[in-house]
Amino acid sequence: KKEAENKHREVKNYLSSILSSVQTGILIIEAESRIVIDANPVALEMFRLDTDDLIGKPCHDSVCSVETCNCPILDHGNKKHKAIQNLYNQNGDDLYVLRTATSFMLNNRKYIVESLVDITEQKILEEKLHTQSITDDMTGLLNRRGFLMMARKQLKIADRSQKPLSLLFADVDKLKFINDNFGHESGDKMLIHASKILSSFRSSDIVGRLGGDEFAVLIIGDEVEESKAHIEKRFSNLLEETNTQLADRFKLSISYGVVRYDPAQPCSIEELLSEADTLMYDSKKEKQSV
Repeated sequence: KKEAENKHREVKNYLSSILSSVQTGILIIEAESRIVIDANPVALEMFRLDTDDLIGKPCHDSVCSVETCNCPILDHGNKKHKAIQNLYNQNGDDLYVLRTATSFMLNNRKYIVESLVDITEQKILEEKLHTQSITDDMTGLLNRRGFLMMARKQLKIADRSQKPLSLLFADVDKLKFINDNFGHESGDKMLIHASKILSSFRSSDIVGRLGGDEFAVLIIGDEVEESKAHIEKRFSNLLEETNTQLADRFKLSISYGVVRYDPAQPCSIEELLSEADTLMYDSKKEKQSV
């Protein structure tokens, strides 16, 4: 019996040394009670927890974002589960992990061993690169790619809900003249002023700089409140307020066109932009003829 106890102790120490040396977070969970019975130092460091804060506690209370009764292994009978999860450590910081959970039997009892690879830095970098790929550097608005991507999603939502949308397509007037005569810094200031006007409609609207002096706003809102006349009046008021505040040698002038998206007669965002673009140029021609 003493020899058996010594061997058991040796095996336990051996396994403990392996867990401590592995550079991946490891959790051992007793299946029936869902209690964490062991965790290596890497796992404790990930969650910013002490041993007493984790060992002996239900796994779903501190280290799992899966809802109770929805565990892929304990509730759905899977023997193995692998997924990327967004968790939180004790400080409330985001913690992205590649999580692999596997069930096993030991002395007729079921356990789960989970390995956690911290990929937080990788996910933050991916999100940063994604943001950069869809954002205009100068104005902070969506670029063409970002605007089209978001607008397509909203058109699908409008089709399902059968609620119309409005699109405003805008072009800063005489930008080339400003750049040539007053410098590109002055032209950039006009673009930034224009972006602020378009962004001030509402936070729910999708606003993008499509390139050069062209902007677009997909307006999401109540059918009565967001009528074409209401949108045009609000835009004109915002433009007038901006010019009143500007101390520049010239006033900001923007030509625009507003069109309606009707889910009963669906079209692509590119077709909608083309229609609004035509109205915008009609507006620009009227200004030039005056």
